[in-house]
Amino acid sequence: MFLPGLRTEWSRDKGAQSFDAGATLYPEPQESVDHVRRIYLASDVALGAGLAAFGTGVIWLIAGSGPSKEKSPYAFDVKPSSAGALATVSGSF
Repeated sequence: MFLPGLRTEWSRDKGAQSFDAGATLYPEPQESVDHVRRIYLASDVALGAGLAAFGTGVIWLIAGSGPSKEKSPYAFDVKPSSAGALATVSGSF
């Protein structure tokens, strides 16, 4: 597992319920165990994707270029209106 300490709240509640005093412990069916393992794997993948996106953002922030001096030939604008919003695109195509 990627980071076993970082799990969903559901998994902690499920584990706490399994070890309540007076509860009879039976082996979980393999289908249930596989389901929990898939949930853990999905949470590890989501955490890894989030960390990768954060790292990429930090690298772009640090290594990004300064403000561009040349003006873009295209413009895009969005303005609120009483009926919703108005989006405009202008420039030479």
